[in-house]
Amino acid sequence: MFDGEVYTVVGFAGATIRLRSVHDRISIASLSDVVATGDFKILDGEDEGESNDSFVSLDITAEQRQAATTRLAHLREAITGFRSGYAELALPGEPRDEYNPGLVGLTSRMRNKAEELEIGLRTLYRDKANYDKLGFIGLVDRRQIRPVNPTGRADHRLVAAIDQVIQDQKDKTNVGYGKLRRDIVKLLGREHGEGEVKIPSIPTLNKLITERSRGKYLNHSSKTRRGAASKPSTPYRRFEAQRPGEYVMIDSTPLDAFGMDPISLEWIPLQLVLAVDVYSRSILAWRIVHRDKQVDAALMLYDIIRPKRFHPHIPESSRWSRTYVGVPENIVVNLSETDLPEGVMAVPVIRPENVIVDRGKIYMSAVFERACVILGINVQPARPRTGSDKSYVERMFNTIGSMFLQYVPGYKGPNVWSRGTPEQVEEEAFSFVDELEVYFADWVCSFWQKRWHPGLWEEIAPGLKLTPNERYEEGITRAGFVYVPRNVNLYYELLPVAWVTVDDAGLRFKNMLYDGPVLDPCRHRTSPYGGEHEGKWPVSCDPRDLSRLFFYDLDSRSWQPVRRVHTMNPDRPFNDVTLGFVKSLILSRGGENLKPTREQVSRALDAVLDRMDDAVLEKRSERRLAARRLEEARQAARDRTGGNMTGTSLAATLTRMGESDFLPAPTSAPPRFVDGGSPMQLLDDALRDHTISGDNYNPDVWEDE
Repeated sequence: MFDGEVYTVVGFAGATIRLRSVHDRISIASLSDVVATGDFKILDGEDEGESNDSFVSLDITAEQRQAATTRLAHLREAITGFRSGYAELALPGEPRDEYNPGLVGLTSRMRNKAEELEIGLRTLYRDKANYDKLGFIGLVDRRQIRPVNPTGRADHRLVAAIDQVIQDQKDKTNVGYGKLRRDIVKLLGREHGEGEVKIPSIPTLNKLITERSRGKYLNHSSKTRRGAASKPSTPYRRFEAQRPGEYVMIDSTPLDAFGMDPISLEWIPLQLVLAVDVYSRSILAWRIVHRDKQVDAALMLYDIIRPKRFHPHIPESSRWSRTYVGVPENIVVNLSETDLPEGVMAVPVIRPENVIVDRGKIYMSAVFERACVILGINVQPARPRTGSDKSYVERMFNTIGSMFLQYVPGYKGPNVWSRGTPEQVEEEAFSFVDELEVYFADWVCSFWQKRWHPGLWEEIAPGLKLTPNERYEEGITRAGFVYVPRNVNLYYELLPVAWVTVDDAGLRFKNMLYDGPVLDPCRHRTSPYGGEHEGKWPVSCDPRDLSRLFFYDLDSRSWQPVRRVHTMNPDRPFNDVTLGFVKSLILSRGGENLKPTREQVSRALDAVLDRMDDAVLEKRSERRLAARRLEEARQAARDRTGGNMTGTSLAATLTRMGESDFLPAPTSAPPRFVDGGSPMQLLDDALRDHTISGDNYNPDVWEDE
C-alpha cells in the first residue's frame, strides 16, 4: 500500500514494477519512488490483521463495488467538498454550501454528511479511518468479504477425528454416513473420554464430513479412493517432451472385449499391450495377447523401431502417404521398400530414448531390461501405485474403450456392472484375435493418427490444431530422425537367454533334449564365454514356442534353430504353459517323488499335443491350453518372420509346422464385419449422425459421444 491505495505487484522489470490497483487499473512505477512514499507498507498478512482482505477487492461483486464507490464519493465530499475529491473534476453545483471547506469546518461537514446519509457520526469517522488505512477496500462491508472457516466453530478435536476416520476409510469397503458418524464418536471417546468433545447435530456433522472429504472420493469406488490417496501433496507438474521418442510410455491392460477361442468356440479374455509417444500422442505399437509375457514386453520395443507392413485387409487410407513427413519419411520408405514392397501403415517409426513403465513383472524382468540395454533405451519405472506417472497411456486406454472397443463385436464394458447379459455378449463375440488386430490397426491408422488432438499445440501458434501425425512430422523435421537399420538377428537377441551345456546328445533345456547340425562344432569345444555361466553356451528361447531353440553360431555369426528330439514331429509348436501342464500330469500320476526322464516328458507332451490335434480334449483346462498354444504359436511365427505376417502367409507357415487343423477360418480370409461395416465404419456412421464433416472430427462432439 502506498499513496493511500492498495496495489498488487504483477511484474518486475529491473527497478520498475508493474502494479494493478483495486480498480483493476494497470500502472508502471519506479520501485524507489514507491518505497519512499510516507505510507508505504507491504501487506503480507502478518503485521496487518486485515491486510489479506485488501486483495478480496479484486473479487467483489459489482453491487459491492458500486456500494463502496458511492460511500467513497460521499466521504470525499465531506472531506474536500467534491465527490471526485478534486476541484478540477467538480460536478455541476459543487461544492454545496454545507460541504464547502471555505464556509464550514471539517467537523460540521462530517456531521452534515452523517445526517444526510442517516448514519451515525462515529460510523462515518470509522469509514474515514478504514479508507486512510486500507484504501478503497476499507469501504467494503466487512461482513461480505470476511473469510469464512469451512468448519465453522467446530472443535478442533472433532475435526481431527473426522480426518482420521476418512483416512482409515481409504482401503475399506464403502459405508454410509451413519457408520462414519459412529466411528467418529467412538474415536473421540477412546482418545478424549466419553462426552468430553461436543458432538454437533447429525446434519451439521454430515456437512463437516462432506467438507473434510473433498478430494478424497469418499462415496466413489475403493479403487478411485486409493488412487486419490496416493496423489502427491504438491500439484502435478505437466510432463513435457521436446521431440518424438524422448519419452515413450508402455503399459498393458485387460481388453474390454472378448476374442473367440478357435478350439472350443468360447470367448476368451485378452490383454492389450500398448506403446504411446508422449510428444505426439501417437500409438507406436500394440499387441493383443491372451496373457502378456516378458517376451511380449521386449518385442514391443522391436515393434516400435520398425515400419509396420501395410495389411491387405485395411483401407488404403491407412497407408503411409509418400507426402507424409517429407524427406525423413522418404528415407524410411526407401530403406523399407526392399522388405516391404506393398508399403507401410501410417504409424510413426521412432527410436525411443526413454521408456516409462509400471512395476509389473514383465517390465521389471531381466528380459525387458536386457532388451532396453541392447537398443540403448533408458528405463524409468513409475512410482508404486501411482498411475499418474504414466497418465498418457492410462488415458489412452480410456479413449480406446470409448472410441473403438464399444464398436467392436464382443465388447463387454469396463466392468461387470456395465456388461450386458452373458447370452447377448456371447452372441456378439465372434471376432478372432487376428481380426481384432486388424480392426485396431484400421482404427489407429485411419482415425486416431489423423484426428485433431486437443493436447497438441504449439507455443508460437496457440490456435493451430494438430493431429498426432502432424505433430510427429513437426518434431522430426525440427529435431531430426534416427533410423534403426534392419538387423535380422535382433529378434533372437531380444528373446530370453538360457545357458546350457552341449555334449554328444545335444543340449538340455527344461528336461528336454534339443539337437541340430549347428551344435556339431561345439560338442568337443570349450565354451569361450566366461563370467557367471562359464563353460556354458547361450541359447535364445521363445516361451510361446519351445519346439525350437536358437543357438548362435560363432563361425557364421548367425542364429540357427535346434529342434526337439525324441519326437516324430519336432516342428509342432507348444508353449511353456503346455509344458508345465504336461509335467504336472506326470507328477500327479506318478507321485511327488517321481523324477520324470526326458523321454517320459517328451512322450507325455506328444500325447497331449496329439489330443489337441485330434480335438479330443479330456477337460476344459486342456481346451484352454490348446487355444493359448495356437494363439502364442501365431504370435511367435509372426515375430520370427519380421512381425509383418499376413493371414495367408501365416496359414502357410503354420501348415508347414503341422498346425493347419487349428487355423481359424478368418486368418486366410478378409475379416468379417458386423452390420455391413467394420468398427471404423460404424464409428464414422455414428459421428456423421452428429453432422460432422471434414478430415478431422470436432472434439466437442465426439467427446460427448
